[in-house]
Amino acid sequence: MSSLRTIEAVLNVETGHEVFAKTFFASDEKIIFEHRRLQEEAIQGHGPAKFVCYYCRQVLKIRGGIRHDDGSMAQIFHFAHQRDSDECIIKTSSFLTKEQVRCIKYNGQKESLLHIQTKELIGTQLRANQSVHGEVSDVVVDQVYKAAPISKEWRKPDVRCFFREQQVVFEVQLSTDFISVITEREIYYRSNSLYILWVFKSFDTRSMYQRFVQKDILYSNNQNVYVLDEEAIRLGKAANDLVLHCYYYEYWNDEGEVNGCWKDAFIRLRELTFESRKMACYYFDSSGSLREAERSVEIAVIANANQHGHSEAYNQRIRDTILYADRLREKYPDPGRLISHLLSNDFEPDRRMPKPARSYRLTEIDTKFLKEEFAIGIVAPADSPAFEVAYRIAYYLFLYKADLEDMPYGLRRILNALLSLKINRVIGFGYKTILVMAHKIFESDKQYGRLFIHAMHHYRRYESLLEEDKWGKLITKIRKLEKDSEKPDWKELTLLFRIFPELNSFRP
Repeated sequence: MSSLRTIEAVLNVETGHEVFAKTFFASDEKIIFEHRRLQEEAIQGHGPAKFVCYYCRQVLKIRGGIRHDDGSMAQIFHFAHQRDSDECIIKTSSFLTKEQVRCIKYNGQKESLLHIQTKELIGTQLRANQSVHGEVSDVVVDQVYKAAPISKEWRKPDVRCFFREQQVVFEVQLSTDFISVITEREIYYRSNSLYILWVFKSFDTRSMYQRFVQKDILYSNNQNVYVLDEEAIRLGKAANDLVLHCYYYEYWNDEGEVNGCWKDAFIRLRELTFESRKMACYYFDSSGSLREAERSVEIAVIANANQHGHSEAYNQRIRDTILYADRLREKYPDPGRLISHLLSNDFEPDRRMPKPARSYRLTEIDTKFLKEEFAIGIVAPADSPAFEVAYRIAYYLFLYKADLEDMPYGLRRILNALLSLKINRVIGFGYKTILVMAHKIFESDKQYGRLFIHAMHHYRRYESLLEEDKWGKLITKIRKLEKDSEKPDWKELTLLFRIFPELNSFRP
């Protein structure tokens, strides 16, 4: 009997969580057979089902048998449809695209009992606001939305309403991990002038316990996360309004370094800022606090530089670099256009830009650098991490060379190393593996050693690299660097954090 399972994951209708067959069937045999009995009772109409198919919502059986592939005996369990069940795309999926299958799975997961209860509760509390406070109107739950009456495109948000003059949709997000579906919905709603709020049932401020879907949403929504937990429900009932537990990330200047932490508050819709230009709403402007912290640190860096004899002209070029970067980002939000623009023969920077960058021309070496070392970013899909990072590195290196004229060799190496670590592919070096590259960074670029260790943890490469290092030399170098290592220049760290903002919790 083959060990391959047709159904790799199922939906727990009680919690809305995805249950992977491989993980579940690694459980104790007693647990498996107890659930096998419960599923059978549900099929015979004597109780509720716990596991259903994502796609067709039919109750699944738990089946098993004995495998004799290599002469040994082993039990193998799997989820299966009933013999006389209706058709399901798992059986007949050849006519559907992968994206269509993902959307069907996403919508199937949305119909768990917890999901239904949560969206109904949001609708109830919004209607309470409508009756008592009059700020909310036209509350609908599970109703199809079309941008135009004859449009072929439509969506069915969990909840939709008007808050004063703003049209807002609420999407309950319990456990799905479909970045493509989430991104598509955000683009659709925002392009049709609807604000979107993703609502979770729980949130852990510790990064290691945050699901990818939570990170996808929080980083694209100004690091504001909205949770409908028990306390928020209690406060909402008392206030006759929808109350959400908002977690937000606040940055500040901590003695010359950018620092930050999660904070929280119980908020109502009236406390949100609705930014029409970006079609974004938020309670706390996390991005704004980061900009303010960086400006404050920049002032401290310049003051420190003045003490060490740096000229005001040099410091002004640093300020111009950051200003130019922000303006360039606004002018070229699309990475493809920006990279094409930088590589074009008729490149002409915007005349509004600071003079040092405005007068700069890409040399043959610059063009070769952008084309060859970051080719992966130019040809990769626009939503891939490689494209995103290569795009940022491309124009920040351009800015750095434009304004500071001479980029240190070590800085270029650590940029390549961090990109390689993030996408798990060696970029910009002749080394065969990430492990070899890590050894070289620890040997030759010790001032960046602790930053690289931090990145190994953040990108989840730490354990795998230690396992790959059979001789144990890497951990020896890491321990030595953690105890005693040089510190990188803060202005270089500022540049690195703007290229890799996810690493800005690093402290030298």
